[in-house]
Amino acid sequence: MTGRNDNFTVEKRYQSSDYNEDYYHLKDYVPVSLGKGINSLESRQAIINGKHVKLKKITAIPDGMKYRDQNLQNATKVILPAVACANLVVYQQGTQLPISNEGGQVALKNTKRGSILLKYEPSLLDKASMAISLVTWLVLFLFGVRTLLVKGLRKK
Repeated sequence: MTGRNDNFTVEKRYQSSDYNEDYYHLKDYVPVSLGKGINSLESRQAIINGKHVKLKKITAIPDGMKYRDQNLQNATKVILPAVACANLVVYQQGTQLPISNEGGQVALKNTKRGSILLKYEPSLLDKASMAISLVTWLVLFLFGVRTLLVKGLRKK
């Protein structure tokens, strides 16, 4: 891994025999503050009560991940292999758990039984920008239809 002294990692490459590409695009999205925690992301290793444990039951869901490993249940402290960023929430048994940032990764305390759901929930700004985009497209569409109708009426 190479890096620079600003906020982002320059490059981390994963190669297969068929392709020479950056599969995870880590060079674009992983903050330098994650440091050596990037290895946990790659290998899907959580730190559970101080021990490194490879997670095997991870499912991608829209805007999040679902962790179903038994090792995550009833733990005092868990550091998930996920980058801590704004608007992340964690649920277990339908209850939101408090999270913290530990070395750039998501940290939980006192987990219960059941799978852990990590989700990105859009902020108010995200929702407002989606609404503005939708209204803009709607206005442009209606303006286009109106223009076509006016031109069509003028020809007759």
